[in-house]
Amino acid sequence: MKSIIRFSFLLIIVSLLFTACGKYEDGPKFSLMPKSARLINDWVIDAKYVNGTEDTLTDYDKAVTYSVQKDGKLEFIYSLGIISLTGTGTWAFSDSKESVVFSYSVSGTTYDQELVILRLTSKEFWGEETIEVGNISTVTEYHFVSK
Repeated sequence: MKSIIRFSFLLIIVSLLFTACGKYEDGPKFSLMPKSARLINDWVIDAKYVNGTEDTLTDYDKAVTYSVQKDGKLEFIYSLGIISLTGTGTWAFSDSKESVVFSYSVSGTTYDQELVILRLTSKEFWGEETIEVGNISTVTEYHFVSK
């Protein structure tokens, strides 16, 4: 009888862990890897949704790589045919780790991009960016895959 109670208690604890650990809307629900370890990778855009509708990837989208490095540094790489641009910058999680901010410069222009994290695994990173111009708001969801 005691072993049944212990097993039931252990089962309840494990089920609570698996249901309570999901920080991001689209998962994963549980991961042993820290968030920073999952983000450190070379990311390319696999799909893009604008205001909830899938958008065709442009040549620009297909040519961009975000290289997120362990030391908080970021490398932005654009390579299309004979054209190649590289930018450097930094990345950081928000205090709640619900979003990540990429700050980088390319050809003298500085960019700050905040992506709300929807999914973060070692092979997939989905981020959502909202841009407001006047009273018009555009929500773009990027699905990155590891390169």
